[in-house]
Amino acid sequence: MSKRSLIERMLDKWPAKIICLIISIFLYIFHQTSIIDKRNIVVPLKIVENGLVMHVGKVPSTVSVVVRGNDSDVKSVVPSDFEATVNLDEITEKGDYLIPVKISLSEKLMEFDPFEVKLKNQQVEVSVDLKDIKYVELVPSVVGEVAHGYTISSIEMNPSFIEISGAKSILDKISHIDTTKINVSNAKNTFSTDCEFLQVSKNFTIEDINHAKATVIITPLEYEKQFENNSVQILNLDDNFEIVSNLPKINVTLKGTMPDLEPYEPGKNFVQLDCSLIKSEGIYSIPVKINYPKKFQLLSKSFDTINLKIKIKRIDELDNDDENQVNEQEQIFEPTDENLKNENKDKEHKDIMLSKVEGAVNNMIQKENNISVNITDTQ
Repeated sequence: MSKRSLIERMLDKWPAKIICLIISIFLYIFHQTSIIDKRNIVVPLKIVENGLVMHVGKVPSTVSVVVRGNDSDVKSVVPSDFEATVNLDEITEKGDYLIPVKISLSEKLMEFDPFEVKLKNQQVEVSVDLKDIKYVELVPSVVGEVAHGYTISSIEMNPSFIEISGAKSILDKISHIDTTKINVSNAKNTFSTDCEFLQVSKNFTIEDINHAKATVIITPLEYEKQFENNSVQILNLDDNFEIVSNLPKINVTLKGTMPDLEPYEPGKNFVQLDCSLIKSEGIYSIPVKINYPKKFQLLSKSFDTINLKIKIKRIDELDNDDENQVNEQEQIFEPTDENLKNENKDKEHKDIMLSKVEGAVNNMIQKENNISVNITDTQ
């Protein structure tokens, strides 16, 4: 077939052939369009800040990605197939910047064909500040009340200071870091516990440590207590003497720990006067002795000494005392065989008492004679 005849055959009925070609192209495009799908996917945005600066303020946490491809491929796409990042490592100065968003695809998406990816926002605006490091105090947070009579004298933290890093403008506002709550309810003794940190902002990080040890030092409260109107107990006064002056009531103030001193009540021997050195009539200044447990401290007493006026008992008083003692003996011992055996002992006791009476009378007579002699000499 000649070249001319081939051209003639191609041009034969050419309008119909052109129409068929157009229809074929339209059908192909329609087919391709029917199997292509489009989908919008929200992808987390990661900020890379390993350099001299870090972001401050609000930054979008996600970006939108539009994907196009075969229907089955598009339906299988998930957000984890993408990695959207904003890199701040090249920035060295504080300020506001428009940073391009970089999108990376997983190996699965790289095998799709056809497949198209388009970011809705190609750039994001980021405010950055220079990074800084700072040491701040770790402050314990306490909840509850210790037992009655006790107090928290101190809380020792280990470590007591921690290192934080972040934007300088953020760190300048941070003076300390609080711990999680430490419960001290009804505690009486020192104890230790682990606690974590309360990070109030995400714009700084705590370096190399995530917990601390708190030692809570608990001690008893100091306490003062006054004991009023205490009676005086007389010790070691000879039976031949009597006190003719009035004895005052004594007020005493003690100091100690509240758990010990608050419930303490003194006994009958709390306030005492030792009269063992009194050998004759007269006026004596006797030191006031306070008896209290060694764990307490004596702060004050209303009298350091008490003046006692001492006289010898009258003869009739001594007789009455002797008779009272004899009567007491008679009341105690009934006339039984066993009591008769102790009759000699009772007699000896009576003889001793009579000797004391005679001694007291002789002393009085001697003093009267001395007074008479002195008066005669004076005359």
